[in-house]
Amino acid sequence: MQNSKTEVSTLLRCGLILTPAQDQAIDKILSSLMEKIPAQYILLTDNSGQLITFFGKREQADPVALGALVASDLVASQEMSHIMGEYQNYQLILREGPEVNTWIIDAGMYLVLMFKVSSSVPLGWTRIVIRRAAELIAKTVETPTENISEVEEQAFNAEDFSDQIDKSLD
Repeated sequence: MQNSKTEVSTLLRCGLILTPAQDQAIDKILSSLMEKIPAQYILLTDNSGQLITFFGKREQADPVALGALVASDLVASQEMSHIMGEYQNYQLILREGPEVNTWIIDAGMYLVLMFKVSSSVPLGWTRIVIRRAAELIAKTVETPTENISEVEEQAFNAEDFSDQIDKSLD
């Protein structure tokens, strides 16, 4: 289902260091997301395209090549937004298809998420859940290792989703 992990901090090309505790917290967020949406495939890279993790069947796509393409796609979209004066945090790219939708979103300054989701899943629901996941991952990366459990407690509880939906409707 996903690549194997080690208990060593990971230095990414972007300069970010992920500790094992942060890595485990991110995995919990993404595995929860696989169930909540439900996603067919999830990929997390740094903004240089270096693969961090993925969930789904490896034979669906080469995660290393896909990671590089996903990161470059988001960076290109962000640059277009800067040029047009419309940049915002947690920029979201959606590619709608007849059977599958592909979502790409930044998860803070250094990370990029890609989700492959059935087109039968409502777009609004998917958008809320993906944006929340991106915010949680960004917060996980910014949180010192000793406080990671506090971030994990915020991940995807029922009341949180109700609040997110209410805020989006307002």
